[in-house]
Amino acid sequence: MSGWQILVQQGPRAGQAFDLNKPVITIGREVGNDIVLEDPQVSRHHARLAQQGAGFVIEDLGSTNGTAINGQRVIGTRPVNLGDTIGLGDTIVLQVTGTAGAGETIVAHGQSETVATFSSPPPPPPASFGNPPPPPPPPMAYGAPPPPPQKKGISCWVWGCGCMVVFLIIILLILLWLYFLAPPSLTKPIIDLFKMFGINLV
Repeated sequence: MSGWQILVQQGPRAGQAFDLNKPVITIGREVGNDIVLEDPQVSRHHARLAQQGAGFVIEDLGSTNGTAINGQRVIGTRPVNLGDTIGLGDTIVLQVTGTAGAGETIVAHGQSETVATFSSPPPPPPASFGNPPPPPPPPMAYGAPPPPPQKKGISCWVWGCGCMVVFLIIILLILLWLYFLAPPSLTKPIIDLFKMFGINLV
């Protein structure tokens, strides 16, 4: 892994670079670590970088303020790639710098191999100026159309009037039957009822 470094971007040793030239590199506040960072946010034994395959993985050593890769908290071990930023607590920011050949692989515990290629992405295709713009979408229909008005013909009027005439004829026939054909025992209470309202049927 010759050529990989840890560059301190933020913290008490900002601007200092540390070579990753050992299989295991420890980071912490206490003297004796490979990378010593004198900051209260850093635990005495904060994190460890371990070479695995052609790359490195990082592991948090139970620190108080945690370790993050590109803003994501490290749980267990995670692979480290060139250009990654390592955060220790809230005040220390480290960046992995250096060079790597195309096709180098970085392997993490329990993860499949990932081929890290560091070539620049292809340029986007040029915009086409010859094609006409797409037609605008059709306007959306807001609500269903109102139902057609019901036809009002003369049949409705005739039908209603006819029912009224039939009803009046039935009432008239009942009154005639009561007046001329019904027995006195049935007609007398009715005549007395009308007399209470000042109507004399006899």
